[in-house]
Amino acid sequence: METGTDPISGLSSFTPDNKMDGETFGLEISTEWNVTDSWKLTAGYTYLQMQLHLDNASTSFVKDVTIEDESPQNQGSLRSYLDLPYNLEFDTSLNYVDHLGTSDISSYLRLDARLGWQPTESIDVSFGIRNLLDDDHAEFSGRSGGLIKTEIERSIFAKITWRF
Repeated sequence: METGTDPISGLSSFTPDNKMDGETFGLEISTEWNVTDSWKLTAGYTYLQMQLHLDNASTSFVKDVTIEDESPQNQGSLRSYLDLPYNLEFDTSLNYVDHLGTSDISSYLRLDARLGWQPTESIDVSFGIRNLLDDDHAEFSGRSGGLIKTEIERSIFAKITWRF
């Protein structure tokens, strides 16, 4: 952290400097399978390993392990896109996200579904539901005078798109 005095206001100022270095390693794979002319599946997996190190001269209050645990190590997804008769589409998405250690955020599965209809070339109508498996689950946390978790609730939506 650098400290000094602002020449204009005369007030003290500081610039945070965590003096951290590290390495990240990872793998991301995905595949797509056209099961039939009207049904497509996609799958993906991501692995992330972080190794961070604070310099001895660091003035940061954050520990290297804290930052390493703020990103999920494993994530996966499976998506299905199904074209139905009468210009209908039925899409589903299943997502897995690993736990976040320092935030005490548990791993979770999220299932989303959407039914779409395209009555004309320029109009799309969609209805969907997000987070079918849980009423809510934590996905993120921040710190503002304490640990604050962001809960993602189940939601239902309707959407109309008109392209002109």
